[in-house]
Amino acid sequence: MVELEYRVASENARAFHNVRQDVQLYRQRNGAYGWSIGRDIADPELWTERYHCPTWLDYLRQRNRWTRSEYSATIWMGSARQDAALPS
Repeated sequence: MVELEYRVASENARAFHNVRQDVQLYRQRNGAYGWSIGRDIADPELWTERYHCPTWLDYLRQRNRWTRSEYSATIWMGSARQDAALPS
């Protein structure tokens, strides 16, 4: 299972969620399954994305196989994140 955490300002939350919905399609196209995105109830700026990859090779392929729209979504997400300067 892959689990990614994002810290997103409240004013960017709706747009962030919409972009993550697009990312779900990218992940599934590349073999991921069981995808979910959730917001922490105790800390509304903390979001967690989870998904499964069949194999480690599939996970690595996802990280290296981006379309232009995937790349654009990733750039946007980096700008919306409060912790963008931190390694993910």
